[in-house]
Amino acid sequence: MHIVWFRTDLRLHDHAPLTRAVELQRADGAPLLLVYCVDDRQFRPLPVGIPKTGPFRAQFLIESLAALREAIRVKGGELIVRCGTPETILPELITESGAAWAQCTLHYHIDVTSEELAVEDAVIDALATRGVSCIGEHGHTMVHRDDLPMPLDVLPDVFTHYRKAVERATPVRSPLRT
Repeated sequence: MHIVWFRTDLRLHDHAPLTRAVELQRADGAPLLLVYCVDDRQFRPLPVGIPKTGPFRAQFLIESLAALREAIRVKGGELIVRCGTPETILPELITESGAAWAQCTLHYHIDVTSEELAVEDAVIDALATRGVSCIGEHGHTMVHRDDLPMPLDVLPDVFTHYRKAVERATPVRSPLRT
């Protein structure tokens, strides 16, 4: 079974994890599960007391999930939306499906912020210890990290220097098909 874990990337086009999962699913015929987890940690106040997700962002999320679900249905699929932590929900879905753990692969976009990376690590810990393959893809930036003209550990301190180096040497990748 191939599981695509949607996070902040609520689209079908230019979605590397979805593209890879569909290609593998077509080759091996395994079921494809498309999942979004409404994680209550996104709705808790930040340490400074302000909400992490305010009412307008929450409304945008609801509308984006509805649009994604409809786009998936047009293609003949379904989006599973569950409330709870991904590190709990994703193993539950595998159990409910009856699939063999070792025959499952999780596909997801790698995030870059500390809180989201902590969630990602918790999901990987919950699944990899049970034999599930976890395949993360980069895809949140205009310029793919593999195309940068310098190593990540020597990025310029000044954005203008970075921008000029990237504009001279790095083409923007064409978007992936839906």
